Amino acid sequence: AYNLLWERGDEGLKKELLEYFPLESALGINYGKLRDLLAAEAWEEANEETYQIMRQIVGEYGWYIHYFPCEDLRTIDQLWVKSSCDRFGFSVQKRIY
Repeated sequence: AYNLLWERGDEGLKKELLEYFPLESALGINYGKLRDLLAAEAWEEANEETYQIMRQIVGEYGWYIHYFPCEDLRTIDQLWVKSSCDRFGFSVQKRIY
């Protein structure tokens, strides 16, 4: 239902739906602040929050990116993609690259 509403909704509805976006984390990371920054389109602050979250995650294992949990990478990416209407996010960068 969430995805259907997202696909057919306008930008106002999408901003409201972000509140209900599933914030999954293999390590119990709280993505609420990042979600709120992205919903407010505070891109620079959201970028810094993303960096801090990623440092927290990789800090568990050193900078070994292959230990980065897929759930968390997907959550970060989808928060950025959905809040920016497909303008920002890891998957967007991959597509451009």
